[in-house]
Amino acid sequence: MKKKVTGKPRAVKEGKSATELSSRIKLLENKIAKQSSKQKKTEKRINEFLEIIQCFSKFDLKVKAKISDRGDHFDALAVGINMLGEELESSIISLAEKEILLKEIHHRVKNNLQIVSSLLNLQSNLVEDPEVQLFFDETRGRVKSMALVHEKLYNSKDISTIDFALYLQTLSEGVGELFDPNKKTKTTLCLNAEHHFLKVDHAIPCGLIVNELLMNSYKYAFPGNEQGGKIELSFFKKEPGLGKKENFILEVSDNGIGLPDNFKIGETNSLGLQLVEMLTEQVDGKLFYDGKKGASFRIEWSS
Repeated sequence: MKKKVTGKPRAVKEGKSATELSSRIKLLENKIAKQSSKQKKTEKRINEFLEIIQCFSKFDLKVKAKISDRGDHFDALAVGINMLGEELESSIISLAEKEILLKEIHHRVKNNLQIVSSLLNLQSNLVEDPEVQLFFDETRGRVKSMALVHEKLYNSKDISTIDFALYLQTLSEGVGELFDPNKKTKTTLCLNAEHHFLKVDHAIPCGLIVNELLMNSYKYAFPGNEQGGKIELSFFKKEPGLGKKENFILEVSDNGIGLPDNFKIGETNSLGLQLVEMLTEQVDGKLFYDGKKGASFRIEWSS
């Protein structure tokens, strides 16, 4: 026996539910549209923040994050970004002031050392003994080599390092003028230096080492030889070894009379070579020398 169907026909129920469903769909579409609009605004603000942060990374601090009247979390983020920009701006000003101050310090140290050099020069002009006069001239050369480092740092964009090749060029020319001002001996100095940058704590002792070795060659390598000889100065980077440090080699050699057979740098009475040994230890370097075919000195160190 079939059951009797009671209630309203199914078609009528479906008709009413379709109207409700259409209304719900419209509400859902409006909600999705609002969420989409909100998402687009969110993406836009995030992109704006990213662009401002990129400007900060390039030290362009003129752009500021916009703050709306809604007071949402994006406004809080905008405030934080603007505060970051202000801190960066003040830091850059502070760094600029420090850089100017450090440059001024290098400039004053250089000037003071030049005054000392001038005083030594005046004193040497009052001395008649050639050996004593040479002593003053050598001391003046050492002072000038240190002053030259501060001069290069003052004129450099990077106030912590100098191009050691350019420094060696100026230094070698100064030593040559000191010992052979009128080019009477016709001694030639060949410079072969790669452009590498050294920090102050290595540039000054290495500059003094070069100064001493060049003076040693000019003084002793070519006795009584008016035709002069050849002095070679080299500076280059060694193939990298273990670790991240850079390995450098500094060489000064000549084709003069060479070193005595019983020469030992630790037993020499020469003040200049004693300084070379001491300064090599100061940069944690190793000193090698050979006196068979002229005099040759090589210093290796890591920076």
